[in-house]
Amino acid sequence: MRIVNITLTIIIVVVTITIYGIIPIHAKYDKLIFQEHFNGNTLNKTRWNKFDWQIHGNAELQLYLKEDCYVQDGLLTLRTRYNPTYCIPDGSFSGCKQTNKTDKKGKLYNYTSCWVDTKNKIFHKFGKFEIHAKLPDPNSYGIWPAHWLMPEPETSNPPNVCWPCGGEIDIMESLGITKDPRTKHGGVLGTYHWAKSCNKDLHCDGSIQTTCGNYSFNGLYPSLRNPKIDFSKEFHTFSVEWNETSIQWFVDGNKYWERFNGDRPGFISDGAKITTNAAYLILNTAIASYSFPPEGTQPYPRLLPVVHQIDWIKIYG
Repeated sequence: MRIVNITLTIIIVVVTITIYGIIPIHAKYDKLIFQEHFNGNTLNKTRWNKFDWQIHGNAELQLYLKEDCYVQDGLLTLRTRYNPTYCIPDGSFSGCKQTNKTDKKGKLYNYTSCWVDTKNKIFHKFGKFEIHAKLPDPNSYGIWPAHWLMPEPETSNPPNVCWPCGGEIDIMESLGITKDPRTKHGGVLGTYHWAKSCNKDLHCDGSIQTTCGNYSFNGLYPSLRNPKIDFSKEFHTFSVEWNETSIQWFVDGNKYWERFNGDRPGFISDGAKITTNAAYLILNTAIASYSFPPEGTQPYPRLLPVVHQIDWIKIYG
């Protein structure tokens, strides 16, 4: 009887602390609600958008062109090229002109790459998001492939919520050779961006990020103590499991990082919360300017083109 009572007490305690959030509850996502296998030779336009003659920001060095995104042999390929003939056209689209560096219209871009997304077409709130992909050669300076989730503008709270207030979940991002010791060995990062709060009158745009508070945490796979993994040699599955209280990051089913709501060691600090906004998917490859090679070397033209390939995508709810 004494053993039974002790066991029952333990069960009650575990259930109680789970309900009150001390031990997070992780939903089991096993119902397939979306899949993409990139059959045929074109992207499905009912699901996907392509950037064309567009840039994103982050002081990146590439221009996104739709011709650098193509489907072939059951794979979506995102190609990054040294392509110095391209620049953003002037207003008449009659040609190119180079202006000062702060004027993006007419600025010359020596590199082109691919961006595709499901904005306004495919978006989900919570679940397991899996992407089976092969990454570009990690020996390329600043090559920056990423799979990420951003708030769907029309369904976010508030509508068209600004970055990073609505939360950004980076399923996977990886950098080629950089000065950052966390990533220069070819590892991948899982990242979560958010804002603690946003004043409605400030809109949390790029000019006042410090006011809104852009916080982020990164998890790294493999750790610095583990052998280097070259993610360009074969396909790997990068995934997140996301619910209203936590986000978990995986590579090939191995969990390497987790973030929770809360204010305690190992948890998200400053009162920030896991996003509850439905999110659309972005796949892209950028070139990071802050890891541009030393003067006098030209590893970009020498190593490019490189490709970032997606085999399949699955979302479970």
